Amino acid sequence: MRVTFNWFTAVALGLVLSMSATAHAQLRGRGCQTCQPRCQSCQPGATTAPDGTPLAPSEMNPELANAMEAPEQSNMDFGASSGPSSSTPGMLGDSYITGTAVSYTLGGNSFTSIIPYGGRYKCADNTGPVPTNRVSFAYKHFANPLQSQQFDNNTATENQTNGDIDSYTLGLEKTFLQGDASLEIRVPFYAGSVFNNNTTGDQGSFMQSPTFGNLSFIFKTLLSRTDTMAFGAGLGIDVPTAEDTTGRALDLQDITYSQGETYIAPFISFLAVPNDDWWMQGVVQFSFVAGQNKFFSPAAASGSGSAGDITAYFQNQNMVFVTLNAGKWIYKNPSSGFMPGIAAISEINWSTNLENTNVTSVTDPGGLNVTIANFANAQNIINLTLGMHFQLSPISNLRVSGVAPLTSGSDDNVDRNRYFDGEVSVQYNRYF
Repeated sequence: MRVTFNWFTAVALGLVLSMSATAHAQLRGRGCQTCQPRCQSCQPGATTAPDGTPLAPSEMNPELANAMEAPEQSNMDFGASSGPSSSTPGMLGDSYITGTAVSYTLGGNSFTSIIPYGGRYKCADNTGPVPTNRVSFAYKHFANPLQSQQFDNNTATENQTNGDIDSYTLGLEKTFLQGDASLEIRVPFYAGSVFNNNTTGDQGSFMQSPTFGNLSFIFKTLLSRTDTMAFGAGLGIDVPTAEDTTGRALDLQDITYSQGETYIAPFISFLAVPNDDWWMQGVVQFSFVAGQNKFFSPAAASGSGSAGDITAYFQNQNMVFVTLNAGKWIYKNPSSGFMPGIAAISEINWSTNLENTNVTSVTDPGGLNVTIANFANAQNIINLTLGMHFQLSPISNLRVSGVAPLTSGSDDNVDRNRYFDGEVSVQYNRYF
């Protein structure tokens, strides 16, 4: 009987000790199978022993130890996944690409004008190399992108006229493949800019830009990414959805220019974030043309204009765009719910043609000649962009920038080596 009592007592004591050890393990934190001598009375959040000496990571709650040993995030997570994509503002861009012009000549009178059309996608405009989930809006005002010249042989007078354009672009970008790729759609609108060149009456000569532009679809993917570097590639496609450009030449000849070109734009990009404050990014993009635009000028209703309809087709030049962007955070407060960051951005944008311009020239039996070409031919355009990035909240930002052409062409001729005299841009992004 005494032996049985000792055996029963031993079993009961073992169960009590086991239950005590289990309860202590739950109090101490997950995974506490074997107690350390200094861990007899530690709590889940404790970092010191009862005697006040610091605990080693192996003696702490594992979750707390892991949090303390994890490297500090070097960048603020603004609207995207962790890494350089999270806090680095996208590129600003310079946009608006057209050099195509039409020239009417009849009886010594002439009218030559830049043709405003639906535009081409530039992957440096309000975006970066890393895919994100966002909606965006961009407003841009272009000073004097449109130029026209008219010469009246009867009065031996020449008149030059400029026109501004305002663009509004809505965008939606959505990631897939666990955030390593995205698809974006952009919908551009243009203010109905009409610029007149009146030398012989109220009607004169004029051109009117389209209201709705070409839809852009952009696929973007990451090729590689580390904590400080990212490399990406993608493909943009502009489909010819723009409204017709309309106008009138020499007071008598109506003009319709219909978009029929599709632009295919492969690109490669990079992003470097060497430290918490500075970054650099860039992109090289090609823009290849498929299809042709249609030019139509009906027979003049009266006067000495075209004796019949004039129909011609024209293809714009293939192009390459290069952008190099650098910036610095000048204010950061990640814990703030409003305006947690402000950054200054500078950017160089280079655009050039890959071949000489096509020339389409038609002369009708009445002697009216119509010529369509890029009269500047091989353009090498460099624009400087300076801007400020305001992080309104962790998931939204507002960016304001200005663009100044660095290449020649201060005159108002249609063959100048620049797209515009200046640009002001406002961009807004909301991440989700």
